[in-house]
Amino acid sequence: MPSEYYIEKNRVLPPSQDFQFLLKEGLRYIEKLGSKFWTDYNAHDPGITILDVLCYAITDLGYRSDFAIKDLLTNKKGLIENKTFFSASNIFTNAPLTETDFRKLLIDIEGVANAWLLATKKEVDAYGYFVPNESEAKLYINKLEDKLSLKSTNKKISL
Repeated sequence: MPSEYYIEKNRVLPPSQDFQFLLKEGLRYIEKLGSKFWTDYNAHDPGITILDVLCYAITDLGYRSDFAIKDLLTNKKGLIENKTFFSASNIFTNAPLTETDFRKLLIDIEGVANAWLLATKKEVDAYGYFVPNESEAKLYINKLEDKLSLKSTNKKISL
């Protein structure tokens, strides 16, 4: 049974696909906002030509966005062939940088409920645990190089 294809005479389009509606709305806004400076609303005016192009672009986007997403991403067989999507392990970085990143990495391991990271010295205390570093590191001003340093610079400045 052959299907008949035709365009309805009195079809109703959504506003995003109706060129005439968008053109009328655009002209209404132009008249409302620029009536003191803009008096030529005819088709030969460059501003109206720009409005025509803008309305056409909106109708094209309205038409394309009306498709189902599965139709846009798949072929006729319903498969995505061109590797459009990447797995999370390929997209997201997997190299922790901060202390919080390392905590999250450890907590993601099955069986680990919580984890705290603590910088330690190589010394061991009486209980066999490593001795933690001091909570604050001393910073020194290196006036010769105009920067902060973790090491004391006892160099004299001669003027």
